[in-house]
Amino acid sequence: MLFAFLLLYSQLNAQDSDCSGDDSDQLPCKCTKKYHPTDCTCPEDPAELLGIPANNCPCLSTDDPRAGIHCPPFYCVAKDIPTDCVCDSNPNSQYPPITCQSENKCTSSSSEAVDSGWCTCTGSNHPTGCTCPEDLGELLGIPNNTCSCLSFGDPRAGNGECPAYCTEQDTSTSGCVCPLIVSDNATIPQDCIEQTKKCSNAQLQDLIGIPVSICSCLPAGDPRAGNLCPSYCTSKDTPTDCVCQSGTKGSYPKDKCEEDKRDPIQPYIDCPTKPTIDTPESECRCPIIRHSDEWNEDPRTAEGGICADSGLIKVIQTVVFVVIIIPILVLV
Repeated sequence: MLFAFLLLYSQLNAQDSDCSGDDSDQLPCKCTKKYHPTDCTCPEDPAELLGIPANNCPCLSTDDPRAGIHCPPFYCVAKDIPTDCVCDSNPNSQYPPITCQSENKCTSSSSEAVDSGWCTCTGSNHPTGCTCPEDLGELLGIPNNTCSCLSFGDPRAGNGECPAYCTEQDTSTSGCVCPLIVSDNATIPQDCIEQTKKCSNAQLQDLIGIPVSICSCLPAGDPRAGNLCPSYCTSKDTPTDCVCQSGTKGSYPKDKCEEDKRDPIQPYIDCPTKPTIDTPESECRCPIIRHSDEWNEDPRTAEGGICADSGLIKVIQTVVFVVIIIPILVLV
């Protein structure tokens, strides 16, 4: 009994001690970056996993510092970024798992099943429960019992998986279906006039999900903004790569938005740094135009400064020198 107690006590102590590589190591000791024998105990602190191979300590679903090193995939930070990434299981991560799992492509085979919304269906992998892709071009290869045929822009239309859209020569009795919406330069078949709309005649809600290849993005009020179309700006450069929304008169009018997008004025032309009152003109020339942004921002233009008499006066002096003085010197 005493021997068993001592053995258990020594094992518990061993679990708390780092593996040292010495013969005195008693397994299971705690795996370390330098020493990680078979059957060592993995550290509880994820930070201590760095350098320990995955076959000693399995990869974690979140906060594993070995992601992309000993654990091949990196955690996804956006849709499919980086390539072959895995979703971080931490709900407070930069790219939450519920969003990641619904946006990233499935890797499970089409014969398997996944939790609803776990991943996005692809032509090669569309397990039961996957989410249909928002990019209509990615519907190719996905059966209609997984992703239903669409009434617009479905690349599977007429390819055997979905019925073809009616064209000008077709009638609804030919087995084709009337598209919900078509581009403005398309011809609506006679039998589809009451069902099919052109982009310019469609209601805003009709545009939801319509690819820009059919209906271009609208300058304002497009329900696809932030998805199929760029987001509208709500403040300067927010969100990134946003566009100014026309007709807005609210907290961020279009005029202000476009002004913010213009290239900023460079107030200190030809100057490596912002000039001070003591910066010589040899290092930073004086402003040419009085009361310009460049002039007003330069402290040397104040009364008594070396640039106070610059500007148009110097321009006139230069013109006089070039037009009058130089020709006289040449004649002499």
